[in-house]
Amino acid sequence: PGPSVFRPPCSEPERTLPAESTGQPNHPFRLPTMTTFDTSSFLASFSSLTASLQHRITTLSSATSPLLALDSLTGELDALHRSLAGHALFLPPYDRQECSAALAAASKALAQARDELAPRNPFRFAQPERLRRLVEETEAGNAAGRGAAR
Repeated sequence: PGPSVFRPPCSEPERTLPAESTGQPNHPFRLPTMTTFDTSSFLASFSSLTASLQHRITTLSSATSPLLALDSLTGELDALHRSLAGHALFLPPYDRQECSAALAAASKALAQARDELAPRNPFRFAQPERLRRLVEETEAGNAAGRGAAR
């Protein structure tokens, strides 16, 4: 036999996992393993979803309500990002980089479509003369409203 291992006396009983957590694959304490993850099926579904998303981004301008479609596509892109982040541990590095590159291209295309459909006004500081006119118009409107109310 091997050498004896000295264990100091302990007042607490030895802690172990519950019996039901050791044999069941879907128990919440059990971590997923490579045997429960199918890389090829994930990559196939991910690439088809990414291709579908890219196609819908390119045809976004012909949609009946492009701004609502833009919000929907943004949500789908976020879901794909979360899916990739959740499965990144199980993917080979090359496949992980390819999926990340596909999502980056989709994000860039979506940003370009957003700029075309809903452009943002460039930031400008308020011009003092324009600001003075706005205040005068507001005061004149308020004075006219008070005069009409009497």
